[in-house]
Amino acid sequence: MKNDIKGYSLKKRCLQRWIYSHGYTQLYVARKLGLSAEEFKRKLREHEKFNEYQIGCLVQLMKAKAAFRVLFFPSLRMRRQIYSEVFGSSKERLNE
Repeated sequence: MKNDIKGYSLKKRCLQRWIYSHGYTQLYVARKLGLSAEEFKRKLREHEKFNEYQIGCLVQLMKAKAAFRVLFFPSLRMRRQIYSEVFGSSKERLNE
């Protein structure tokens, strides 16, 4: 199955919970992704896609499993498939 996805949108509330529980701010995360605070907030609010570079920065900041939890996937099937490809098992609960 070929993935033609050009980016992923993020689960706003889940990401915000992670940001504040780890002592960061949205401005800090925005800068890590190469965005202004306004652009970052707009992308979250409007469910715009983040590009490959931005997702890579997010994974480096949050680490893979935490970042996986904030990515929005269009279907549970796709979520499970990608989880299995990345982490090798789909037994862990994926929709936290």
